[in-house]
Amino acid sequence: MKRHLRAALVLLVAALPLAGFAQSAVPLQISYQGRVTDASGTPLGATTPVNRTVTFRIWDHATAAAASNRLYSEQQTVTIANGEFSVLVGTGTAVAGETNTLTLDAVFTGAVRFLGVTVDDGTAAVDPEISPRQQIVTAAYAFRSKVAESVLPAAITTAMLANNAVTSVQVADSAIGSSKIADLSIISNDIADGAVTSAKILDGTIATADLANGSVTAAKLGSDVGAWTTSGGNVYRTTGNVGVGTTVPTALISAGGTLGNSKIAVYDDGANGRFGLGAQGSQFRLHLNQSSDRFSFFNAQAGTEIVTFLGNGNVGIGAPAPLFPLSFGGSLANTKLAIWDNGAGGAYGIGIQSSQLRFHLDSSSARFSFLNGAAGTEVVTITGAGAIGVGTAGPAGLLHLHSASTDSRMYFTNQLTGSANTDGLTVEQMAAAPSSGTPRLQRSVSPRPASSGSESKATAASVSTPPTEIARLATSCGAQMPVTFFG
Repeated sequence: MKRHLRAALVLLVAALPLAGFAQSAVPLQISYQGRVTDASGTPLGATTPVNRTVTFRIWDHATAAAASNRLYSEQQTVTIANGEFSVLVGTGTAVAGETNTLTLDAVFTGAVRFLGVTVDDGTAAVDPEISPRQQIVTAAYAFRSKVAESVLPAAITTAMLANNAVTSVQVADSAIGSSKIADLSIISNDIADGAVTSAKILDGTIATADLANGSVTAAKLGSDVGAWTTSGGNVYRTTGNVGVGTTVPTALISAGGTLGNSKIAVYDDGANGRFGLGAQGSQFRLHLNQSSDRFSFFNAQAGTEIVTFLGNGNVGIGAPAPLFPLSFGGSLANTKLAIWDNGAGGAYGIGIQSSQLRFHLDSSSARFSFLNGAAGTEVVTITGAGAIGVGTAGPAGLLHLHSASTDSRMYFTNQLTGSANTDGLTVEQMAAAPSSGTPRLQRSVSPRPASSGSESKATAASVSTPPTEIARLATSCGAQMPVTFFG
């Protein structure tokens, strides 16, 4: 028998699409009212109410009847009076031979759903589904169920959110304020890596009390949120190292292990050049922008330039524009360069006064020494008292000449030709005393030979003198040379 059905389908649960979030306070059934008549239009149970088995099926297609198109089915024993009945879909029992893979509250995840109704006619014959199926559509105000307009304070707990379910896509910029988050309710597992960016947080709305300890790690922050502490216009870190070009910095600030002429630019104007620091093989580089620039060392932040390195290699100490490889400027001082400085006022060094180049000792008891090698023998000495020693470090007079050999000659020569030790004036001490009397010094005088025929040639002479004798010898050029001999 053909049945006719007029029905009203009321969706009582607006939150049905939220699969898995069942709450005892929200019924998960659909209220359904229908009117059934026979082919002639006579209502069932027109005179006396009758009980019939009614099967309800929800399909994803208007006519297809394959098991893959059937999303849900149940059957109920329904009392029909004068053709009318009322049921709650979702309270029935399973249909024999049909298995539901979805619960009723999980069916409405697609845009197209149809309700099929089959009414038992009371005979053993197979009952057909009432045609056509009814399309399930949205009630007017149910359109707003697509949008959650508000959430009660502390209404969403961690248990309601799947791990990593809330990403930056799900949260509107500046949408989350501290009043929307229960204290200590958000832990690290609830935040997807990189999901929290500065645009997602309303300025000043999230307080420390809103976050569980350790819940916000560096991995949870977007690239626009730094792990730094701010103080006014400053940012800082109190622990850890900072790496630029390295993920494993081992120093407070590290520029990594790559080589480069400029690893850090102290000044950089782009294409025109820079001042900076670099590293090449076994080389630490401090570089200028160009050779006409200079390195400068100042005695204060805005003080005086005290040391200068020009781009051409000249160094100035107290000279900002040195013209020579090493310059100490134009000021006068007793000590311009200290070779040794005891830090308490004593120094060996070099100085400048008016028209005077000064070499000075630490005290008058010290001496200037000239050695024949870096660790050699002292061959000439000038004491702080003004005495000069040749061959002795302790001169007994203003000029003291000493030789370790028996020959201790002193030569005064002025020659045009010949050898120095045979021409000119020679003063020497004899190895042995003359045979007659008291030992005396033997002095030999060898005047220089004449260079022209107009000059008379002198003959070499050996003169033995008593201790107080003064000999005045005439050289071949006619000059007088006084020589005093002391015994």
